[in-house]
Amino acid sequence: MKRLGIVLLVVMVALAVPAWAQQSDKDELAEKVFKLEQGFKRLEQMLKDLSFQVQQAGGLAEIVKEISFELKQAESMLRDLQGLEKKLSNEIQPKIANLETSIAGLAQGTKEKFDLLSSRIFQSEGMIDQLNVRLKGMEDRVRQVLALSDQVMALQERVSALEKQIKLPVDPQKADELTAKIAELREQVKGLGNVVSGLTNKVLKTEEGLAALQAQLEEQTAQIQKMQEESAALKKRLAAAENQLQTNMMIGALGVAIGVLAALKAFGVF
Repeated sequence: MKRLGIVLLVVMVALAVPAWAQQSDKDELAEKVFKLEQGFKRLEQMLKDLSFQVQQAGGLAEIVKEISFELKQAESMLRDLQGLEKKLSNEIQPKIANLETSIAGLAQGTKEKFDLLSSRIFQSEGMIDQLNVRLKGMEDRVRQVLALSDQVMALQERVSALEKQIKLPVDPQKADELTAKIAELREQVKGLGNVVSGLTNKVLKTEEGLAALQAQLEEQTAQIQKMQEESAALKKRLAAAENQLQTNMMIGALGVAIGVLAALKAFGVF
């Protein structure tokens, strides 16, 4: 619009020149033409300045558009960051809190189980020591019974030897004495044999008791091994839970850090 006004002004001036030429002399007309030319040049310069200003205004508009676009991106990233923070608050933080509670409960339960297992292991070890003492005592008794059996056999051999001596030609009076001694010896051997038989029965029962004690010992050993395995499993679960908690906390912290860096970059901090 400004350019069109300038052109119309020039045309009007050009149309007015002939009228001025008719009313003035050549010098006056030449002076006026010179002034008009100077004015026209000034108008052209003004037009150039206006055109340059218009171009600058167009560049500023592009800059404004770019800034507006960057601001929209920054707003979008801020919304994403707010969404991430909301997700952390609503999802990850409760999970971390629940996991911390679970780990605390697991640690407490593990401690209680450790205490119980330690007590049971201590009791089992004491029972095993007692069983070993009883086994040793029973083994000594078995050896004693076996030694008595050997002694009975030796007595029987001596009785048989005496009977052979009676069959030899000896004095009848001595033979009667020997017969009486042999009868007495037989009674003693018989009584000893009865005692040995009773002890043998006890030994048989003792062997059953030994087998039962051995079974108890094996059972206690198996229980101790099982408790040790349970203890190792509890330690493993506790370590896994602690590792999971650290991983979740690292993920949460990393997400927040990424969001903050993105927001700072959007605002041109770095």
